[in-house]
This record gives sequence, C-alpha cells and structure tokens, in this order.
Amino acid sequence: MEGVSHEAASLAGTLALGKLIYFYDDNSISLDGPTALSYTEDVTERFLAYHWHVQMVDDGNDLEAISLAIKAAQAVKDKPSLIRVRTVIGYGSPKAGTNKAHGEALGPEATKETKKKLGWPEDKSFYVPDEAKQNWLQAVDKGKKYEQDWNDLFARYKKDFPELAAEFERTQAGKLAAGWEKSLPVYAADAKPIATRSAGGETMDAIANAVPELIGVQLT
Repeated sequence: MEGVSHEAASLAGTLALGKLIYFYDDNSISLDGPTALSYTEDVTERFLAYHWHVQMVDDGNDLEAISLAIKAAQAVKDKPSLIRVRTVIGYGSPKAGTNKAHGEALGPEATKETKKKLGWPEDKSFYVPDEAKQNWLQAVDKGKKYEQDWNDLFARYKKDFPELAAEFERTQAGKLAAGWEKSLPVYAADAKPIATRSAGGETMDAIANAVPELIGVQLT
C-alpha cells in the first residue's frame, strides 16, 4: 500500500529484474481495519501493468501450492514475479482476520485458546516441536554447501575478472572507492542561484563514475 513500493515495483518491471520474487501477504487487513477502507485497487492488474509476472495462491497454509508458485516464478527470466498469498492474520486465534491481530498482543487467555485450537501444548512458551527443529537444522548443512559453492564460483570469477571482483568486494564491504569525494562539485556562496533539484542532479552525475553503486532518485 505504501507509495514507495509502487515506485520500486515500477522500476523493477522496467529493468526486467527476472530474479526478483516478491511475496505479497494478502490478508486484507491494515492497522486501522479492513484495507478496503482506503485501498480497493486490483493488485494483480497493477503489477501486470508494471510488467511483472503475477500468481495467486488462495491458501497461505497450502505449502505445496506456494512451492509450485516459487518454481513457476523462478522459470520466468525476463520479469520480476509477484506471488499473492491469501492469508488470515492471526490465524487460529480469537482475533483472527481482524486488525486486533495486527496491532494488539494476544494476551494470556487468547494465547491459550489459540494453542488449544492448533493442538499445541497450552502450558509451554516458546515451544519448538522436535519435528520442526530437525527440519530447520537441515538448513545448516545445506547452507554450508551453498556457501562453498558460492566461494568456489567467486574464486573462478575473481581469477577471470579481477577488477570487477575487487569492485564487488569493495561494495559488499560497504566501502567507497578511494578519492570519490574529489568528484564532488563545489558551489560558491555568491554564485548564481541554482535550484536544489538541479544541484542534486549535478552532484549525482558528477560522482556516478567514481561510485558506480550509486542509485539516485529525484522526486517530482
């Protein structure tokens, strides 16, 4: 709903960011109440207009459907993808489907009622079933393999493209290129007046070559 998301989504569609996959938690609730109070547009049509690939999963608890949607999104190489997932906020609780589940704590009694409805032990807090824990722990070994695969791939890339690899490592470390500040324009206090929009544009243009990771946005 936030305006900045519209701008980002439009840019992503224009740039055809095919590796970008968004999940939209479509629960129809905002902090103040139903989203229909102020938000009635067709989200699918909006993102299609942004040149996105869009899918809809009708049940947020249908893990198989979500998995299939992810695979379908990954197969689309020339567009970013949006997966709308219909969910119930506060699922299983007495406040399910309401803005109270958005902005209020459940409280002890509602928490017990929720656990009872979902078949969880009512007398345990921060409870993690062994089945869930073992499933999560699989990510440790998978993560080690993926990290090693990445390191091996980047080592080959660094050998073939040392300058680009060095630039990547610099940006990942959050460091600016040495001497970048020398590109900054200087404006004398008694110079001819210039609009801040123009000065900002000149500044971004001036340092763009020294700071290739720079992303500038001018609001109109």
